[in-house]
Amino acid sequence: MTPLAPLLLLCALGLVVTLIAQRREQPIVGAISKLLASSCFVAIAWLGGALELDWGRPLLLGLVLGLVGDVCLLGKQRRFFVAGLVAFLLGHLAYCVAFVVHGIDVGAALLALTLLLVPLLVIDRWLDPHVPTELRVPVRAYLIVITLMLGLALAAWQAGASVCVLLGALAFFVSDLAVARDRFVVKQFSNRLWGLPAYYLGQVLLASWVMFAA
Repeated sequence: MTPLAPLLLLCALGLVVTLIAQRREQPIVGAISKLLASSCFVAIAWLGGALELDWGRPLLLGLVLGLVGDVCLLGKQRRFFVAGLVAFLLGHLAYCVAFVVHGIDVGAALLALTLLLVPLLVIDRWLDPHVPTELRVPVRAYLIVITLMLGLALAAWQAGASVCVLLGALAFFVSDLAVARDRFVVKQFSNRLWGLPAYYLGQVLLASWVMFAA
């Protein structure tokens, strides 16, 4: 049986310590606590039996890529940011595969993706003046992929997946707005104060999906 409660507590503790360390500008403590928190959502899926499910394997891959992205984002240079962006983009694609393998409601997917074009365009217009020219293509690619992930999450939920899938994808989507704002628009601790909790909530919910498999 998955030790869910201890892992959730450990993840929450890691998150709190990370926020405190970032506020106090203690990068080493923040790096250790962040990696601890991120390891917890991978452990939840792994110990929950993700490898035994056809859709659980790409889900676990997405979570591992999230951990890789977190490691990359510990670096301050632009190349680390780009590496993290690629890791998370690939992670979202892995989630998309998991949703499709599980089964999706095609009609719901088409409707969701059509409606999500509006926030996608709004976010792109908001970020565009602030994103360096050389990063516009990868940032737009990322926006498209995470929007696709959210739409397919809704479609998987409509096809019988746990509501954890939809809520997790939505929380992840929201957390990326905080990352984008902090990276490109205005760098403030307040971005991390709501962005990091949303991120870990999203990852934990997605990881917990394996525990509600029919």
